[in-house]
Amino acid sequence: MAKHNGMTIAIAWPEFIGKQPGSWYDMPMRWLGHNKNFQYKVGHASLILVDFASGNCSYFDCGRYHAPYQHGRIRDVTTDANLEIHTKANFFNNKITNIKELLNEIQNNETTFGMGPLYASYCPVNIESSRSKIKELQNKEAIPFGPFVINGINCCRFVRNGILAGTPELKYRFKLRYLWRLKPMPITNINCLSNKIIIPEIAADNPKRQHHHSNTVYTKENVKGTLPAPTRPENIPKDSQWLGGEVAGGWFWLKPIDEGYLINRYSSAGIPECNGKFRLGGSGFFNIRKPYSFSYLSHCSKVTIIQNDEVFEFLRED
Repeated sequence: MAKHNGMTIAIAWPEFIGKQPGSWYDMPMRWLGHNKNFQYKVGHASLILVDFASGNCSYFDCGRYHAPYQHGRIRDVTTDANLEIHTKANFFNNKITNIKELLNEIQNNETTFGMGPLYASYCPVNIESSRSKIKELQNKEAIPFGPFVINGINCCRFVRNGILAGTPELKYRFKLRYLWRLKPMPITNINCLSNKIIIPEIAADNPKRQHHHSNTVYTKENVKGTLPAPTRPENIPKDSQWLGGEVAGGWFWLKPIDEGYLINRYSSAGIPECNGKFRLGGSGFFNIRKPYSFSYLSHCSKVTIIQNDEVFEFLRED
């Protein structure tokens, strides 16, 4: 068994309300009252890998952010710069002594898309093994999204798989492999581990949280698609383009600079989310003077652009 050299912290927001995945069971769930306004109160999940040696913490989650309809992607600080964790973990007797400080940083980060109180628990794992599995999933780019989709994923399945990849103790593996299946929800991940803790929700009128949660009212006409472009904020370039996912989207903007391109991403409200110098990958010729459109997947490390039916990938340099 791989040596345990860190902790994995499972996180859940049980009160999170998410858009339906567009599956066969959506209609019967609506009849039963579980699917209201094309949304489920299913919760949201994420995980943190903590290094014993350095105390460094890495945040990961899975969701329908800047991804095609019925698809999700894996996020971390390399794809979404605002997910960087600044708090370093401290340990004593195999416990994280500043766990509240760490989780408060997560709870107050509006880009984690949490809703309501945050629940967490943790256990020792081999963080290299967990990270390897997570990166393997991340490299698949857009993944079919849903709790029961074959070869698909959702936030809860992602967290469970990430923990199991780190080979936790037998008691945790047993719960995650077998008991989890009886109730495959984010809170179950928490109940399968130890050291449970709850962080209260942030103020309901927190303006930052409102900037990142969609206020879309779903109807039969718009539920089968990604978020439409909102009114362009006045503080971002006029030629910025909207790229929407089902839960979150963003404004992308490109400008040629010396031996490369400056690409910025803004939230729906115009909040800067990442920027950097990118280079064009491959051997194609991109003409900045001709029309183009941003496409999937595009994030803080890689941006995809379509021009004249040709796909161009721009890779971050710094």
